[in-house]
Amino acid sequence: MKRLIFSFTLLFAATQVWAQAQIKQPGKLHASAVAIVVDETTYRATQPAIDAYKNMLETKEGLSAYLVVHTWKDAQEVKDVLQQLYKKPLQLEGAVLIGNIPVPMIRNAQHLTTALKIDELKYDMERSSVASDRFYDDLHLQFRFVSQDEKKPLLFYYELTEQSPQVVHSDFYSARISPNGDANTQYAAIRDFLAKAVAARDKKDTLDHVLTFAGPSYNSESLSAWLDENDALKEVFPLAWKHPYQHRHLNYRMEEQMKFRLLSELQRPQLDLAIFTNHGLTALQHVNGIYSSDDASEVLEHLQLFVRADYRKLVKRGQEPAKVIATLSKRYNVTSSWFDQVDSLRVSDSLAIAATDIVTADMAHIAPQPRMMFFNACGNAAFHEEDNLANAYLFNKGNTVVAHGNTINVLQDKWLLQQLGALSYGVRAGIWATRTNTLESQLIGDPTFHFANPYSTDLNKLLLTAGGKLATWQQLLKSSDPALQAVALSAIYRLQGAACSPLLAQTFRQSASPNVRMQCLTLLAQTGNDTYRDVLELALKDNYELIRRKASDWIAKDGSDRFIAPLVQNMLERPDDERIVYTNYKALALMDWDKVKAAVEAQTDAATWIYNVKGYRKMWLQKIQKDQTTATTALKNIQDPNQKESIRWSAIRSLRNGNYHKLVPALLEIAKDNTQPVQIRTGVLEALGWFSTSYQKPLILEACEKISKDNSNDEAVIREAVQTRARLTEWTLF
Repeated sequence: MKRLIFSFTLLFAATQVWAQAQIKQPGKLHASAVAIVVDETTYRATQPAIDAYKNMLETKEGLSAYLVVHTWKDAQEVKDVLQQLYKKPLQLEGAVLIGNIPVPMIRNAQHLTTALKIDELKYDMERSSVASDRFYDDLHLQFRFVSQDEKKPLLFYYELTEQSPQVVHSDFYSARISPNGDANTQYAAIRDFLAKAVAARDKKDTLDHVLTFAGPSYNSESLSAWLDENDALKEVFPLAWKHPYQHRHLNYRMEEQMKFRLLSELQRPQLDLAIFTNHGLTALQHVNGIYSSDDASEVLEHLQLFVRADYRKLVKRGQEPAKVIATLSKRYNVTSSWFDQVDSLRVSDSLAIAATDIVTADMAHIAPQPRMMFFNACGNAAFHEEDNLANAYLFNKGNTVVAHGNTINVLQDKWLLQQLGALSYGVRAGIWATRTNTLESQLIGDPTFHFANPYSTDLNKLLLTAGGKLATWQQLLKSSDPALQAVALSAIYRLQGAACSPLLAQTFRQSASPNVRMQCLTLLAQTGNDTYRDVLELALKDNYELIRRKASDWIAKDGSDRFIAPLVQNMLERPDDERIVYTNYKALALMDWDKVKAAVEAQTDAATWIYNVKGYRKMWLQKIQKDQTTATTALKNIQDPNQKESIRWSAIRSLRNGNYHKLVPALLEIAKDNTQPVQIRTGVLEALGWFSTSYQKPLILEACEKISKDNSNDEAVIREAVQTRARLTEWTLF
């Protein structure tokens, strides 16, 4: 009894000091806790607001809350404190990072992102690193310190070690509250935002009003992709799809100036959540392209505008105006008269181009209503940049309290809706994020926010407390709700791994839910086994376009010739699936040419309905053969010791996107060759680490094992072999 009282007293001691950090203990004991981490200067300037936020979490959210205050010297210092809190008996479910908290800039870990493949040797460290709080919330990942940025002292560079796990599994959630501007502006913004977060608990709404938008030059260009997404959304957010006034599934084609429609839609009073899928930059959402018109004069005006914009861009870079006019006239086959009004129309052109994008300055003129924003775009949540879009949505007079986005570029074909249905069950934004985190994904704002739960299932509690209870998840899988089924399948996979492949395959075959089938395929993709390959072939014929799209993409990563005939059939049966057809061409180029040619000829001959079948077939084979020629050229350049080093290096890096499986034996010979330059050997080994599910993977694993145990190899080569082997042992396909 005395021991229990002593532990309780320690838990609620007013303040403790760990490594000089002041830790104010929770004021109330709940089942789980959140750590509020703030720098000392920010805390002094915003103390009443932070204390009120802490009190709200403990009195209205059922969360114990630590308050950690310190003048942080580096990111490791923050991580050490969070790690100590995580080890305490009171479960740490998340961390809220307020103010000037060190920013981990991660290197040597691009395989943990969905799309980044930048050359870390060629570009400067800030540009080629990933700002990521996985450094804090995934305690399994191991890093080596590299340096602190000299110009931006909050940035700390770390590289993922070869001994570290090579996949993301966040132990708790994290989010940033770090507005832009000078110190006084930042402190005022933090105070106002925290007051908004506290007030948001006065009235909790169910998630029943949703806005989605798909922008230009993205997967939305495929109408079959955009239309199918509506069916998936209807299942994820059933309350919003009960009435046509409660959801809007918008496409950039719907308005000539979609920007102003969106700025209006964002202010609808009852809007709960908005999802934007578009191209983006740190401070920009691209929402319109050249508007399609039947009026030839309008089309001409648009073309002239963009040619003039090209002119101004090149002149701004220092090129001579006369030479720019000559270059662009030849490029676009236009006369010099197109540039006559380039100065007089500068202002009107600028306004017209501005109307195609939403930028941070626009947020000062509206009050965004969604409590939660999703930015499925590149860089919109780059919290370390001086001006970023997610901050603009949160730190203003609107109602938005949390946003999910990415700190760098993101994969266009990412499965955005993964387990998003959990939000309708009142799951916290942060708890959802831990299920789907990548290196670049980021929460901005209050991660503890959640919508009201109109159902009897307490999914928040299950996700926090039932992690290791297989029977609980097996029972939940029997639910009729696809949202619960998807969560259950993910939990079962976390417990059983590849052993649950038969269950996933059976569920894929039997489920009527596109989201459940997509969950099964995604989990099976982490096994790379024969059950996965069987389902992959079925997935090419699925009713949901995204499943067909991911199947095509992941078949390319497998490379087995067994998929040749199904790919050819898919191209014949679904020529309107633009993105899938493109990926199918790429996949077929990775396979045996003679077998591909034979399959194309046989199936096109049998398709008697094709007009001009010979011309159609010739076009197909030329596209495929062009990509195969690219592979052959790449190998020649890599193998040639007399080739320019830059050309050899470029060819090696091309393997990261094009997994030319048949080249693996030849590439391994280069990796094992002690006479080759170290950079070439490590580059080849790193590139082979992207062959996650390749049918050639056993050869790569065997070679990496031998290289890593041969002490005659350079240390850098051994390290790369160890890391590549680890990457091919456990991976994530996006």
